[in-house]
Amino acid sequence: MALTVDDVLRRLRDQAIERVDLGLCDLSGRWHHLTVAAELIQPSSFSEGVSVAALPAAGFDGESLAAGDLQEAAVVLDAASAWRDPFLPTAPLSLFGWMRCRSDGHPGCARSLASRATEALASSGLADTALFQVAPHLLLRGAGERSAGRIPLGGHGQAAALPERSLAFRSELLSLLGTPAPLQAAELLPAADGLMRLGYTAHQLAACCGLSAALVAAERPVEAAGCLPVSQSLRKARLPLFYGEGTRADLSQTARWYIGGLLLHAPALLALTGTGASIDGGWGGAGSAAPLRRAYAPGVGSTVVGLPVARPTPASQRLAFVAIEAAANPYVSWSALLLAGLDGIRRQIDPGGIQALEPSHPPAEAQPDPFPPLTTHPLAALEALATDHAFLLEGDVFSSAWIAVWIERQRRRLPLAPPQGEPFLSV
Repeated sequence: MALTVDDVLRRLRDQAIERVDLGLCDLSGRWHHLTVAAELIQPSSFSEGVSVAALPAAGFDGESLAAGDLQEAAVVLDAASAWRDPFLPTAPLSLFGWMRCRSDGHPGCARSLASRATEALASSGLADTALFQVAPHLLLRGAGERSAGRIPLGGHGQAAALPERSLAFRSELLSLLGTPAPLQAAELLPAADGLMRLGYTAHQLAACCGLSAALVAAERPVEAAGCLPVSQSLRKARLPLFYGEGTRADLSQTARWYIGGLLLHAPALLALTGTGASIDGGWGGAGSAAPLRRAYAPGVGSTVVGLPVARPTPASQRLAFVAIEAAANPYVSWSALLLAGLDGIRRQIDPGGIQALEPSHPPAEAQPDPFPPLTTHPLAALEALATDHAFLLEGDVFSSAWIAVWIERQRRRLPLAPPQGEPFLSV
C-alpha cells in the first residue's frame, strides 16, 4: 500500500532513521541516487521540495535532469514512492522525487512529466484514470555467454521449466522486491516507478552474481529483445472506457479514437519511445521484428498497436503500443503515449476499418492501411517530433523548450549508441 506524507514522517521518527536515499531520473532513464540526512525531510519536502542548495553537491547533473539553474531548483519528494532499497543498507528508506526549477516553475525532469500527464488527464474531462502495464521477461547471461533464454516474472509463462540458475535468480529477485507479481496494472506514475524499480533491482542483483540482466517482451524473438510493449486503458468514475460489447474486437469508439491518436502521431512518438540504439539498422535493431505498419491487430506482430488475442472482459480490455524499446524512459514515453491517445479522442481520429484489424487477410483482399508505413530511422523520428509535437504541449506537460533539448540530446547520442542487439541493463 502506498504511503502518505504522514506515514513517511512517522516512519522516520518511530524507526529513528538517520539517512534517506533520494532517487531522481534523468532524461535518459538513469537513476541518480543521493543519500541525505533524515532531518532534511519535512512536510514541505513533499510539496515545495528540498532546496538543492541544502543538499550535497555530488550526484546532480543539471543538463541530464533538465532542471535549469540548480541553485534555484528543488527536489520534490513523492511519499507514495517510498520503499526500502535492498542494496543501500545505510539508508533504510528510499524516496523518488523530481526536480523543479523555482525560476520558471516548470518541472522539466523526466519523472515530473508523468505527474503532469496524470493531471492533464484529470482536467481533460475525457477520463480520470489511465492504467499502464508491461509484462517483461528477464534475459540473463554471464561474461562471454549468450543469453540462456527468458525468465518469466509472473502471469503468462509462470509455470515454464527453468534452469536452476534462472530459477534461483528469479526467486531472489522477487524476494528482494517483496512481491510475486512485481508489475500490476497501475496509474502512470506508480507503473513507471515499478518498472524502474524492477530494472534497477534486476541489474544490481545480476551484477552481484557476475551476470548481466535485461528486461524483454515475452512475445517477441530474442533478436528483437529490445522491444517491450506497454498496455494502456482508460477509466472514468471507475468504469472502463475501452470496452464495447458486440463491436469488432469489443473495442469502444473511445478506444478506436485513442488508437487513432497513437497511429497518427506514431512517427513523432518513436523519437520518445526509442533509444536511438539502432542508427544503422533503423528502429528496433537489425534483423528485428520491429513494427512497421501504422495499424492495429490482435496480438503483438508487425503493427504499431496490438490488441488482446483472447476475448476481453470490460475490466481487462486494453491495447498495447508495440513500437517501444525496453530501455526507453517510461516517464517520458508513457506520458507521450497518453497525450497522443487523448489527442485522438479529442479529434476523433479514425484508426481505419476492419482490414487494419486483420492483417492476416491475403494481400488481394486487404485494403491499404489508413496511415503510411513508419519511417523507422531515429533521425527521421526526431524530425517528425520537431514538426509534430503540439499534442505534447496540452496541459503544459511538455514544453517546446523541453522538446528542443530532447531532440538535441538525442542527435548527439546517436553516434554513441550501443551495439545493436544489446538490450542488457545499465541503471
